[in-house]
Amino acid sequence: MPTPRPALRHRTRPVARAAVIAVCATLTLTLAGCAAASPTTTYTDASGQEVTVDWSDYPAHAGIDADAVLEAPVAEDVEARWEIIRAAVVDAIDVALDGALDDASWSERGDGGWTDEIGNGYGGQSMLSTYNSGSWEAEIVLPREDWDRVIAAAQAELAEWGITGVGPEPTEVPEWLDYGDFFEGPEFVSVAVQDASLDADAHSGALERGWLVSGISLFYGIQTISEADRAAFTAAAAPFAGLERPEPTSSD
Repeated sequence: MPTPRPALRHRTRPVARAAVIAVCATLTLTLAGCAAASPTTTYTDASGQEVTVDWSDYPAHAGIDADAVLEAPVAEDVEARWEIIRAAVVDAIDVALDGALDDASWSERGDGGWTDEIGNGYGGQSMLSTYNSGSWEAEIVLPREDWDRVIAAAQAELAEWGITGVGPEPTEVPEWLDYGDFFEGPEFVSVAVQDASLDADAHSGALERGWLVSGISLFYGIQTISEADRAAFTAAAAPFAGLERPEPTSSD
């Protein structure tokens, strides 16, 4: 079975903004179709002026802090960065398994690619582009006690690359699958170990679809901006600095 592709997870750091004196978020519903309107936030700036921002103009996404985007790799560097990180993680897993795997043991299922023109979660247009890698897979049957070693080795190596966040423990994972999600801002890596032969339905489904039956898979994703858009993104994000992001009002 293929590695589950989790939704991008993001960590938000508070941004100090002494100029914000009062914050008021308002959510309204439009009468037509009962669709949620974009939220607004009103605050008083350092000069005493009342400022209202409409979150449909937010250049990132409801789930992503704009400052985290500015600290993330730019789009031009993403694919080369993932190639280097992936090679380092593969080496770390090989060491953890006492040389049972090397780079030649891995292959890519599906192609990586970019998606542009995404919404910002508030009915507006985001400036972000999304990159999802293919699934890098190594076919190997591992005893269950080695699965944690694989995930721990990947986690330690990813931390060396600044990817230190750890996703929540999965709650409903079948016995034939285990995985860990690791992230930093809008960038994440998912590591999975599986043996579908431990479950009759999973095994037959993997064989029928030509999916990986037993082995390890790596998956990478990020939402970021291009270097050319950095100045425009910074300017568009400035009115929202230090404000608490409302809950998303649209599904994009």
